[in-house]
Amino acid sequence: MTYLLFNPLANNSKGEQDARQWAAENKTEGEFKSLLEISDMKAFFDGLAEGDDVILTGGDGTLNRFANDVYGYEFKN
Repeated sequence: MTYLLFNPLANNSKGEQDARQWAAENKTEGEFKSLLEISDMKAFFDGLAEGDDVILTGGDGTLNRFANDVYGYEFKN
């Protein structure tokens, strides 16, 4: 399964639209998940299967938040 994580507030609240457009342009299908709906990023990754893929979309703030949320986490995927 592919998960496309997006920040709905990115790009003047066009984050989901941008993520869906990117997925369409890159012929990528998967489950879209708002970063604002994931309260524990480490628990989210713990719940993924070994072969799952995660694509993060957004801007500098999105990347900064993601990096801080997973700091010290050892990814198994």
